[in-house]
Amino acid sequence: MENNKDSINQEGVSILENIFIFLFYMILSCISNGAISAFLERTLYFKPNIWIKLIESVLFIVMELLFIKFYKNYGKLHLDFKRTKNYKIYIWLSLIVIGYIWFYDNSIEIFLDSIIKVDLVDYAFKNKKGLYLIYISIYLSIFAPIFEEIIFRGLLFKGLLKRYDYLKAIIASSIFFAIIHGDIKQGINAFILGIILAIVYYRTNSLLPCIFLHFVNNFIYVLSLYGIRIKSSNFSLIELVIGALILISSYLIHKKIIKTEKEENVKVIY
Repeated sequence: MENNKDSINQEGVSILENIFIFLFYMILSCISNGAISAFLERTLYFKPNIWIKLIESVLFIVMELLFIKFYKNYGKLHLDFKRTKNYKIYIWLSLIVIGYIWFYDNSIEIFLDSIIKVDLVDYAFKNKKGLYLIYISIYLSIFAPIFEEIIFRGLLFKGLLKRYDYLKAIIASSIFFAIIHGDIKQGINAFILGIILAIVYYRTNSLLPCIFLHFVNNFIYVLSLYGIRIKSSNFSLIELVIGALILISSYLIHKKIIKTEKEENVKVIY
């Protein structure tokens, strides 16, 4: 991926432009998630909550596709997808997620839990049952990884990278990714995960590994909603140490894996 560090480069999309674009995006999100739901409940008298969620999902997909089209045209960008025959990269990405979860949950999350008592994500998703739980599972496992990676890595990060240096583009895109999650605890987690995802995209120049990594991360959380956990509910020194070792090992071998991946992949541009 080419990176122009010239400060006067006018390609891509600036941080200020992104602030206004994403303010507009968040307003649309609030309208689709809140106002439309209230309208359906009061005007159309839809009693089953799942039908409201299905209609919201259709509107969400339409809104995301329109936003992607707008951003692509505005930033004069294209989306990079690469199919790869090197399946080792997906094993590597899975290990990164597991290592990250074990390390984060036994260090940063414990600290955050001690100072922030309210978890909006747990409040929104925990103890859900039936069709609503299935809806949440599909949204978190499929819709979120695909659309968030296209928007935040494929468009926002790439647009920033055309205007700024590598480090500034990673930090700025990760801050936007954190803010969109709307919760302090999830925002910090999203910021760190956003950095990892931006690095993966920068190294592979493809959205597919990013979508896969995001999917694995979210799917592990979805499993926890069904009572299936890969980590202990309390602090575990063993998980902390193993998680740190996995992350360090993944970093040390990433150049070899990604080099092979770049040699074997097939580029697809949209």
